[in-house]
Amino acid sequence: MQRFKNILCVVDPEEDGNKMALERAITLADSNNATLTVINVFPGSGINANMFNKNFSNDIEASVIHSRNEELKSFVDNFPQQIKIHTKIIVGTPFLEIIYEVLRNGYDLLIKTPTRVEWMDRIFSSDDMHLLRKCPCPVWMIHKDTTKSYKNILAAIDISTSDQEQEIKANESLNEQILKMAGSLAVSELANLHIVHAWHAPGESMLHGPRIRMDHAQILEYTKNIKHIHEKKLDTFIDNISTEKTGELIDFLKPKKHFVKGFPNKVIPEFAKKIDADLVVMGTIGRTGIPGLIIGNTAEDILNQLHCSVLAVKPSGFVSPVTLKK
Repeated sequence: MQRFKNILCVVDPEEDGNKMALERAITLADSNNATLTVINVFPGSGINANMFNKNFSNDIEASVIHSRNEELKSFVDNFPQQIKIHTKIIVGTPFLEIIYEVLRNGYDLLIKTPTRVEWMDRIFSSDDMHLLRKCPCPVWMIHKDTTKSYKNILAAIDISTSDQEQEIKANESLNEQILKMAGSLAVSELANLHIVHAWHAPGESMLHGPRIRMDHAQILEYTKNIKHIHEKKLDTFIDNISTEKTGELIDFLKPKKHFVKGFPNKVIPEFAKKIDADLVVMGTIGRTGIPGLIIGNTAEDILNQLHCSVLAVKPSGFVSPVTLKK
């Protein structure tokens, strides 16, 4: 079972949805006997220092920080204090300061409500996407309209069809983390655990074309065999993780497995909506691609189409491109 020991929750007391995010952070920290730190990050007072003397500008900045700190403490004090909660105000570029905070203090989970951008037809702002791409720990983005308790948690598993041992191991490690976190949350939320895997038969559309003219029965046999390969790989992975990594957790949850035909960036958001998923747990790193690419194109497409909470997981050994200032 995944255990969290040092949780960071980012809130803005003036934004909708932050109450639910903090409630979940407190509950999770309490059940895991974890340390919880709640921070508010803001860009600064916006006062042009060149227009005033340095001391006056510093006084204004200190006054704003003090006001925000009081507001944050008042917000936190409204919640049951079954655990000690540390609070902090940080000034700077929000996504950078959050990642610096994670790097400095070794947080193993970041909880945040997506920043609301009224004109965007998507859940995540550019700052949120930076966190999903670059934050070294798992990022749990809690939708502002999330329910008090989850009913359906969806773990999106991508089974590697590569024959490269290093890629297979990296894929299995990421899937292991996804399933462990989804399973742990399903237990704590008393929710149904769903496992979805999107698959497709390479070249199937060409086989239907006029140039090849393959018999329909042969095409069906081909796609059936491809699906069988994916089913076997997923079953083997779940069996291995059940016996070696999670003990009786998966057996206890009895997750529902779903094989959805199609490309992940299309069918996974559709399936999440179909089962009314409250939370999607997924990896955000592409197996292959452009050097330096922090988030897989497919993962980014999926994230931009989801309208529920998301827990984004990165593989072990991931190193953030953001480094601490020296």
